[in-house]
Amino acid sequence: MSSDWQKLADLWYRKPEIYPAQWSDDPDRLHLCVVAGAPFGGPVATVRDEHVFQAVKGSLQPQLQTWTAAGRLIQSMAWAHTGLLTMGWSAEESLVCVFESGLIRTFTVMCEPLHVFTVDERIKAEGGAIMASLWPQGVALLTRKLSLFVNTSLTRSEDACARFADLKTLSAPLCICALPGTESPEDVQVIVGTAEGPVLMVDRHSVRDIGLTDGPFMAFALSSSGRLLACLSTKGVFKVLAVSDELKILDVAHIERIKKPKQMVWCGDDCIALYLIAPSSNNSVQHVLFVGGPQNDWIPYQYDTAVHLVSECDGCRVMGTQKIEFVQRVPQSVEAIFSIGSFDPPAMLCYALERYEKGDVCAQDCLARAGRGGVGRKQRWFRCSQTL
Repeated sequence: MSSDWQKLADLWYRKPEIYPAQWSDDPDRLHLCVVAGAPFGGPVATVRDEHVFQAVKGSLQPQLQTWTAAGRLIQSMAWAHTGLLTMGWSAEESLVCVFESGLIRTFTVMCEPLHVFTVDERIKAEGGAIMASLWPQGVALLTRKLSLFVNTSLTRSEDACARFADLKTLSAPLCICALPGTESPEDVQVIVGTAEGPVLMVDRHSVRDIGLTDGPFMAFALSSSGRLLACLSTKGVFKVLAVSDELKILDVAHIERIKKPKQMVWCGDDCIALYLIAPSSNNSVQHVLFVGGPQNDWIPYQYDTAVHLVSECDGCRVMGTQKIEFVQRVPQSVEAIFSIGSFDPPAMLCYALERYEKGDVCAQDCLARAGRGGVGRKQRWFRCSQTL
């Protein structure tokens, strides 16, 4: 089992297959669709990406489809909407679709319509939204005229909507990321990566430069705990900031690839996962997943087809065409049992069970080693060993 582990800095990571994908009938689904996966092993939604040229297959009518975490179809419905900007899941596990006009539509996991509302009528008047940052309780929208609107509800606007302070930038930012409030839902701030280089912290009343060097930054990712913010610059500089400590820099790393990643998500709170699509030497497309960051150490994984990443509190789901995998830090309890050369009591007990099943008399000696360390520990291991 430990032969599949890989070392990242001083920690072990693994990437086991958790499901064979049941949507393997269409190998291009993850490439041709906008995909949104709910955390905690929740459902996945797909809908045709209108910005990707694709041949017509079957019906001309696009479909919104929801799937289980293993890729089994739950429900589908005809999709007649255009201008989809981003898609995600709310804290109540409702599908949230944000459109360029500032319109938000929500659906149940069975594709039943729930809410339809406009964040602010001024968004459409300003040429529509060009960028969005969605979190489980709200959404931030940046308009074509560089106005920032934040809505702290995914069921209504009105009192939940606020126009934030003017960015005062000359060109469109490269990325934005909402930082939800920890004490109050309305206490939201937005991190803006400007094209000129500075990174701005924006709220309802003010804009300030947080003084982050090595910009401009093209991607941000907030960890599922909300404690850490990952920042990737166009120069390949990767930084981790502490959200609750005035955005203090905790770690700095470098990567060679400076192309904007298709996805950048957290793998628990331990490391980051970068998914890049790049052309290869034989005129094909290469799909590469980099997992790492701490101490500038990275683990590369290559795929033949497109994948989609879903950040989890204890790892990262990698949804592929043929299988669903899970990248995670090896738990200390598992490492104590299966790491090579381990003499910890759990490892010795497991080894004793293997010896016993093979009829080896050495099983008793292994139990004796596992039981060393005091009467209390011996009694606990004796109870565990009764299965032998």
